[in-house]
Amino acid sequence: GHAQQQQQRLNHANRARDTKRLKEGCSPATINRELSLVQTLLGFAASMNVVTPNPPIKFTAGRNKAASLKMKERRGKLRWLRPNEEARLLNSLANAADERSKDQSAIDAYELTMFLLDTGCRYGEVAYTLWSQVDLEAGTFNPYRDKVDNESILTLPQRTLRMLRDRKETMKGLGYSYVFPALKGKR
Repeated sequence: GHAQQQQQRLNHANRARDTKRLKEGCSPATINRELSLVQTLLGFAASMNVVTPNPPIKFTAGRNKAASLKMKERRGKLRWLRPNEEARLLNSLANAADERSKDQSAIDAYELTMFLLDTGCRYGEVAYTLWSQVDLEAGTFNPYRDKVDNESILTLPQRTLRMLRDRKETMKGLGYSYVFPALKGKR
C-alpha cells in the first residue's frame, strides 16, 4: 500500500543521494554524520513546535526501514605506536616536564601518557583511578572497565611502577585519593 510506496521512494532517494555524495568525494562516515545532524535538527525543530515533515522521518529500525538511511562504514584502521614513536612521545613529554618542572600539568601529562601506554586502558579508566586500585607491593592495577562493565587485574611494567611509587611519595600528606587528581571529570 501507501507505506510500501513511500518506502520505495525513500530507498530510491537514498541511493541517488548516496551516489551523488560519494561521487563528490564524501565517505560513508561523512554522509552518516550529515544524516545525524539532520536527525538532530528535526528533533530540535519538533521540540520547538516548528513545522516538521508530515509524516515524520523516522530514523530507527524499530519504527520503519528508514534506518537504512545510514550507510555502512568501513572499520577504522587500528594502529599502535611503534616502539620508536612511543619513545619519541615520552621523551618529548619528559623534556617538557623537565623544562617546566614547577608546572604540575607537564609532569601529569608525561606520567598519565606513560600509564596509558603501559596499561592499554582508556583515558576515562585512568583519569578516575583511585590509589586503592593500585597495589604497589604486588605491582598491579585493578581498573574498572566501563565499556565492558568489568574489573581486571593488570601487572604493571617496572617503569610505571617506579613512576607510581615516586608519585605517591610526592603526593604524601596531600590527602588525594586519585592518582591523577588534577584531571577534571564527571565522577
